[in-house]
Amino acid sequence: MERLFDYASARPDLDALKASGIGVVRYVCALIGTKVITKEEADDIRAHGLCLVLVYEQYELRPLEGRAAGHADALVALAQARAAGFPDDRPVYFAVDFDAQPIQQTVIDEYLQGVAEVIGLERTGVYGGIKLIDRCWSNKTASWFWQTGAWSKGAESKHAHLVQMTATNPQIIGNAKVNVDETRQADFGAAF
Repeated sequence: MERLFDYASARPDLDALKASGIGVVRYVCALIGTKVITKEEADDIRAHGLCLVLVYEQYELRPLEGRAAGHADALVALAQARAAGFPDDRPVYFAVDFDAQPIQQTVIDEYLQGVAEVIGLERTGVYGGIKLIDRCWSNKTASWFWQTGAWSKGAESKHAHLVQMTATNPQIIGNAKVNVDETRQADFGAAF
């Protein structure tokens, strides 16, 4: 198990992160601003010897907008990932950042199918609670799984590549609030 750190707008000291873990999870999304990783930031992360994982999140309920939304989001994610120098063979996780219920799964699957139309199923990742992760694995609508501790009641999916340990209680590392994540599989989708 290795530790990574995810953050949106914070800019923690990368030396402090390196002393505490192996990498970071950063954002791509249609909302331009400090949340979106830049080429300069990605280069700085790599220069510090940290690996990089990417997640797409535009807003909380976006995955409930179905296939067309997933297709559009994947186009944005692909362009921004390439602009940051992220390899085309590494996954991007797409956030389902709410307690997704079974009745919502069909439209979430359609969203992820829209993503896969652009980047391929082999690169399609999903972030969410344990029940969502297990449903997406079972339905084969994603190939990479990042589980949040939120909505998981202390249980972990055997399919998780990453587990977010501090979803509701960020830590201060490198003078910034960050969430702590742990790897659960040797390949968790990072670019080094």
